[in-house]
Amino acid sequence: MDIKIVNPSEDMNGNQKENIFLALNEEGSYLAHAYVYPFENEHVSYAYPRNIFMTIACRTEHPQTLELKESLLESCISRAKAIKRERWPKDNVRVYTGMPANESDDLGFYLERGFQDNDGTVLMERNLYHFQPRIECTFKRVYSKPLTEMSDKLAFLMRYNEYFTKAMDMEQLEGYLQKPGCTLLQIADEERLLGETLVYEEDGVGRVEIFYVIPEVRGGNAANILMEQTLASFVKKGLTKARLEVWERNKRALYFYSRFGFQLVNGRTELYPGFEM
Repeated sequence: MDIKIVNPSEDMNGNQKENIFLALNEEGSYLAHAYVYPFENEHVSYAYPRNIFMTIACRTEHPQTLELKESLLESCISRAKAIKRERWPKDNVRVYTGMPANESDDLGFYLERGFQDNDGTVLMERNLYHFQPRIECTFKRVYSKPLTEMSDKLAFLMRYNEYFTKAMDMEQLEGYLQKPGCTLLQIADEERLLGETLVYEEDGVGRVEIFYVIPEVRGGNAANILMEQTLASFVKKGLTKARLEVWERNKRALYFYSRFGFQLVNGRTELYPGFEM
């Protein structure tokens, strides 16, 4: 059976149509799709701020799944090279994909085609027995910010998507807000918001889903205060353990969390194999 790779007729979900690929059979029926998404982010992937994420989605029961994936991968890599020439001709770019850590078969497909298994998210946790905050808030204040109004939700999503490589939409945010004990903690001084963390409870554990401070105050006390107050909020609820996920390549974040007693557990939770060009 012949496979035809085409672009859609219009942009989709905020991505250019040239970055999206549809695999069709000879009758023009849909078989699979893929896309690439270029972005810059110096906050999380500061060592490699220019990135191109790609993903391929095939029907697993299709008899030509491997051929479909190879055709779509070829189109994605060709497009990634064109994006690099157009946007970042003098810079190194990381091209990568993502998958849950338990999908080793999918990982093998990419490793056999030149991708490297050199990035992912890891789980960290610490117990909260005998935890006591050690830093005074001084002029900074930490408070709970309700996310009930649509304007507040949209403002939060704008801030989140500025600082994080993995975009969040309204549906995902609403999913977090439905979790037990979901709370947005913010830290501010007299003039501006300095950072925030989104936390919730999961199986008796305090989960830190989002944590950041703005670039201008990194290296200062704002992040320390926000983390201490976050852990203190868990203790007040009677929780005895805190847990979070962090990108392996974000060495600054790994070091920061380790200073607060977080330790690596259970290996990776998600895999992001890729290559540089």
